[in-house]
Amino acid sequence: MRNSWTILFGFLFVIFQALGQGIGQPVCEGVDDFVNETPVVAIQYANELPSKKEQFWNNWTTGTVYYTNGKKSSKVTIRYNSWKDELLWLRVSDYKTGTVIRGRVSSFTLDQPDVSKKMRFVHYTDTTGFQNVDMFLQVIAEGKTSVYCYRKVTLLKGEDKFVLNHQYYIKQEGKPVKFKPRKPQLLSFFPKEKHKAIRELLRTHHLKLSNDSHLAEAIELINQMEHQ
Repeated sequence: MRNSWTILFGFLFVIFQALGQGIGQPVCEGVDDFVNETPVVAIQYANELPSKKEQFWNNWTTGTVYYTNGKKSSKVTIRYNSWKDELLWLRVSDYKTGTVIRGRVSSFTLDQPDVSKKMRFVHYTDTTGFQNVDMFLQVIAEGKTSVYCYRKVTLLKGEDKFVLNHQYYIKQEGKPVKFKPRKPQLLSFFPKEKHKAIRELLRTHHLKLSNDSHLAEAIELINQMEHQ
Protein backbone atom coordinates (compact mmCIF):
# COMPACT_ATOMS: atom_id res chain seq x y z
CA MET A 1 0.00 0.00 0.00
CA ARG A 2 2.79 2.39 0.93
CA ASN A 3 4.52 1.65 -2.37
CA SER A 4 1.28 2.44 -4.25
CA TRP A 5 1.01 5.88 -2.59
CA THR A 6 4.68 6.56 -3.35
CA ILE A 7 4.16 5.73 -7.02
CA LEU A 8 0.99 7.88 -7.17
CA PHE A 9 2.68 10.95 -5.63
CA GLY A 10 5.66 10.51 -7.91
CA PHE A 11 3.37 10.36 -10.95
CA LEU A 12 1.51 13.51 -9.92
CA PHE A 13 4.78 15.32 -9.30
CA VAL A 14 5.96 14.55 -12.84
CA ILE A 15 2.66 15.81 -14.30
CA PHE A 16 2.80 19.08 -12.35
CA GLN A 17 6.40 19.61 -13.40
CA ALA A 18 5.49 19.08 -17.05
CA LEU A 19 2.55 21.47 -16.85
CA GLY A 20 4.67 24.07 -15.11
CA GLN A 21 7.08 24.13 -18.04
CA GLY A 22 4.30 25.47 -20.27
CA ILE A 23 3.54 28.46 -18.01
CA GLY A 24 5.49 31.71 -18.14
CA GLN A 25 7.74 31.87 -15.10
CA PRO A 26 8.05 35.10 -13.09
CA VAL A 27 11.26 37.03 -13.64
CA CYS A 28 12.35 39.23 -10.72
CA GLU A 29 14.80 42.07 -10.44
CA GLY A 30 17.08 41.85 -7.44
CA VAL A 31 16.91 45.26 -5.73
CA ASP A 32 17.45 46.24 -2.14
CA ASP A 33 14.32 45.81 -0.08
CA PHE A 34 13.68 49.39 1.01
CA VAL A 35 10.48 50.37 2.80
CA ASN A 36 8.62 51.46 -0.33
CA GLU A 37 10.61 49.53 -2.91
CA THR A 38 9.83 46.09 -4.29
CA PRO A 39 11.26 43.99 -7.13
CA VAL A 40 9.58 43.99 -10.52
CA VAL A 41 7.64 40.78 -11.14
CA ALA A 42 6.96 39.98 -14.77
CA ILE A 43 6.05 37.09 -17.04
CA GLN A 44 8.51 36.33 -19.82
CA TYR A 45 7.57 38.34 -22.91
CA ALA A 46 7.65 37.17 -26.54
CA ASN A 47 7.09 39.76 -29.28
CA GLU A 48 4.70 38.34 -31.88
CA LEU A 49 5.59 41.05 -34.41
CA PRO A 50 9.24 42.04 -33.79
CA SER A 51 9.46 44.10 -36.98
CA LYS A 52 6.47 46.32 -36.14
CA LYS A 53 7.95 49.15 -34.08
CA GLU A 54 4.74 51.22 -34.25
CA GLN A 55 3.07 48.84 -31.78
CA PHE A 56 5.03 50.60 -29.01
CA TRP A 57 4.07 53.97 -27.57
CA ASN A 58 7.62 54.82 -26.47
CA ASN A 59 11.19 53.64 -26.67
CA TRP A 60 12.83 52.04 -23.66
CA THR A 61 13.17 54.58 -20.88
CA THR A 62 13.54 54.68 -17.14
CA GLY A 63 10.39 54.97 -15.08
CA THR A 64 8.64 53.99 -11.87
CA VAL A 65 5.99 51.31 -11.41
CA TYR A 66 3.49 51.78 -8.56
CA TYR A 67 1.68 48.74 -7.17
CA THR A 68 -1.68 48.14 -5.57
CA ASN A 69 0.06 47.14 -2.32
CA GLY A 70 1.45 50.68 -1.94
CA LYS A 71 5.02 49.82 -2.97
CA LYS A 72 6.95 50.81 -6.07
CA SER A 73 9.87 49.90 -8.32
CA SER A 74 11.93 53.00 -9.09
CA LYS A 75 14.31 53.73 -11.97
CA VAL A 76 13.50 50.57 -13.89
CA THR A 77 13.66 50.30 -17.69
CA ILE A 78 10.15 50.06 -19.14
CA ARG A 79 8.08 50.73 -22.26
CA TYR A 80 4.39 50.55 -23.14
CA ASN A 81 3.03 48.23 -25.84
CA SER A 82 -0.08 50.00 -27.19
CA TRP A 83 -1.21 47.03 -29.28
CA LYS A 84 -1.26 44.60 -26.37
CA ASP A 85 -1.90 47.31 -23.74
CA GLU A 86 0.96 45.88 -21.71
CA LEU A 87 3.72 47.37 -19.60
CA LEU A 88 7.06 45.82 -20.53
CA TRP A 89 10.15 45.71 -18.36
CA LEU A 90 13.75 45.21 -19.48
CA ARG A 91 16.06 43.42 -17.04
CA VAL A 92 19.30 45.25 -17.71
CA SER A 93 21.46 42.48 -16.24
CA ASP A 94 20.77 40.19 -19.20
CA TYR A 95 18.39 42.22 -21.43
CA LYS A 96 15.51 39.80 -21.03
CA THR A 97 12.06 41.33 -21.41
CA GLY A 98 9.01 40.64 -19.26
CA THR A 99 5.38 41.72 -19.12
CA VAL A 100 4.65 43.33 -15.75
CA ILE A 101 1.63 41.66 -14.15
CA ARG A 102 -1.18 44.14 -14.79
CA GLY A 103 -3.33 43.21 -11.80
CA ARG A 104 -0.55 44.31 -9.44
CA VAL A 105 -0.01 47.71 -11.08
CA SER A 106 -1.91 50.81 -9.97
CA SER A 107 0.04 53.24 -12.19
CA PHE A 108 3.40 53.87 -13.81
CA THR A 109 5.41 56.87 -14.98
CA LEU A 110 7.80 57.23 -17.91
CA ASP A 111 10.69 59.63 -17.51
CA GLN A 112 10.93 62.44 -20.09
CA PRO A 113 13.86 64.64 -21.24
CA ASP A 114 12.20 67.43 -19.24
CA VAL A 115 12.56 65.92 -15.76
CA SER A 116 9.74 68.09 -14.44
CA LYS A 117 7.28 66.39 -16.78
CA LYS A 118 6.69 62.67 -16.37
CA MET A 119 4.29 60.74 -18.58
CA ARG A 120 1.85 58.94 -16.26
CA PHE A 121 -0.47 55.99 -16.90
CA VAL A 122 -3.11 54.64 -14.51
CA HIS A 123 -4.74 51.22 -14.35
CA TYR A 124 -8.47 51.52 -15.07
CA THR A 125 -11.22 48.88 -15.27
CA ASP A 126 -14.06 49.73 -17.67
CA THR A 127 -17.23 48.13 -16.33
CA THR A 128 -19.67 49.72 -18.80
CA GLY A 129 -19.74 46.81 -21.25
CA PHE A 130 -20.90 43.20 -21.04
CA GLN A 131 -17.59 42.25 -19.45
CA ASN A 132 -14.99 44.21 -17.53
CA VAL A 133 -12.02 45.49 -19.53
CA ASP A 134 -8.72 46.34 -17.84
CA MET A 135 -6.60 49.01 -19.52
CA PHE A 136 -3.84 51.51 -18.95
CA LEU A 137 -4.89 55.13 -19.50
CA GLN A 138 -2.45 57.98 -19.97
CA VAL A 139 -3.19 60.96 -17.75
CA ILE A 140 -3.75 64.07 -19.89
CA ALA A 141 -4.90 66.31 -17.01
CA GLU A 142 -6.32 65.72 -13.55
CA GLY A 143 -8.42 67.81 -11.18
CA LYS A 144 -12.12 68.47 -10.71
CA THR A 145 -12.33 67.57 -14.38
CA SER A 146 -9.85 64.92 -15.53
CA VAL A 147 -9.04 63.62 -19.00
CA TYR A 148 -7.30 60.37 -19.91
CA CYS A 149 -6.31 58.65 -23.14
CA TYR A 150 -6.22 54.96 -24.02
CA ARG A 151 -3.26 54.82 -26.44
CA LYS A 152 -4.67 51.97 -28.45
CA VAL A 153 -3.39 50.90 -31.86
CA THR A 154 -5.15 48.36 -34.06
CA LEU A 155 -3.53 45.86 -36.41
CA LEU A 156 -5.08 45.71 -39.88
CA LYS A 157 -4.30 42.10 -40.66
CA GLY A 158 -5.22 42.32 -44.33
CA GLU A 159 -2.76 45.17 -44.82
CA ASP A 160 -0.36 44.07 -42.06
CA LYS A 161 -0.06 47.54 -40.55
CA PHE A 162 -1.00 49.36 -37.37
CA VAL A 163 -3.37 52.34 -37.21
CA LEU A 164 -3.94 54.69 -34.30
CA ASN A 165 -7.19 54.16 -32.44
CA HIS A 166 -6.76 56.45 -29.44
CA GLN A 167 -9.77 56.72 -27.14
CA TYR A 168 -10.34 59.58 -24.70
CA TYR A 169 -12.10 59.51 -21.34
CA ILE A 170 -13.34 62.39 -19.22
CA LYS A 171 -14.07 62.20 -15.50
CA GLN A 172 -15.84 64.65 -13.22
CA GLU A 173 -17.79 62.61 -10.72
CA GLY A 174 -17.95 58.86 -10.69
CA LYS A 175 -16.23 56.83 -13.39
CA PRO A 176 -14.54 58.09 -16.57
CA VAL A 177 -16.71 58.09 -19.70
CA LYS A 178 -15.65 58.08 -23.33
CA PHE A 179 -15.74 61.33 -25.25
CA LYS A 180 -14.23 62.90 -28.34
CA PRO A 181 -11.96 65.88 -27.66
CA ARG A 182 -14.11 68.34 -29.57
CA LYS A 183 -15.60 71.59 -28.32
CA PRO A 184 -19.31 70.54 -28.47
CA GLN A 185 -18.63 67.32 -26.55
CA LEU A 186 -16.47 69.04 -23.95
CA LEU A 187 -19.11 71.72 -23.37
CA SER A 188 -21.78 69.05 -22.87
CA PHE A 189 -20.12 68.10 -19.57
CA PHE A 190 -20.62 71.59 -18.11
CA PRO A 191 -23.72 73.68 -17.24
CA LYS A 192 -24.91 75.95 -20.05
CA GLU A 193 -24.14 79.06 -18.03
CA LYS A 194 -20.43 78.16 -18.20
CA HIS A 195 -20.28 77.53 -21.96
CA LYS A 196 -19.56 81.14 -22.88
CA ALA A 197 -16.65 81.40 -20.45
CA ILE A 198 -15.15 78.11 -21.67
CA ARG A 199 -15.45 79.15 -25.32
CA GLU A 200 -13.75 82.45 -24.49
CA LEU A 201 -11.00 80.60 -22.63
CA LEU A 202 -10.30 78.34 -25.61
CA ARG A 203 -10.36 81.26 -28.04
CA THR A 204 -8.12 83.52 -25.93
CA HIS A 205 -5.44 80.85 -25.51
CA HIS A 206 -5.77 79.55 -29.10
CA LEU A 207 -6.36 75.99 -27.88
CA LYS A 208 -7.27 73.14 -30.21
CA LEU A 209 -8.67 70.19 -28.31
CA SER A 210 -7.44 67.72 -30.94
CA ASN A 211 -3.91 68.50 -29.73
CA ASP A 212 -3.05 66.66 -26.50
CA SER A 213 -0.92 69.45 -25.03
CA HIS A 214 -3.65 71.98 -25.86
CA LEU A 215 -6.27 69.65 -24.38
CA ALA A 216 -4.25 69.35 -21.16
CA GLU A 217 -3.86 73.12 -20.93
CA ALA A 218 -7.58 73.63 -21.59
CA ILE A 219 -8.60 71.24 -18.80
CA GLU A 220 -6.12 72.82 -16.38
CA LEU A 221 -7.47 76.31 -17.17
CA ILE A 222 -11.06 75.13 -16.79
CA ASN A 223 -10.20 73.60 -13.41
CA GLN A 224 -8.61 76.88 -12.33
CA MET A 225 -11.72 78.74 -13.47
CA GLU A 226 -13.90 76.35 -11.48
CA HIS A 227 -11.98 77.17 -8.30
CA GLN A 228 -12.40 80.93 -8.68
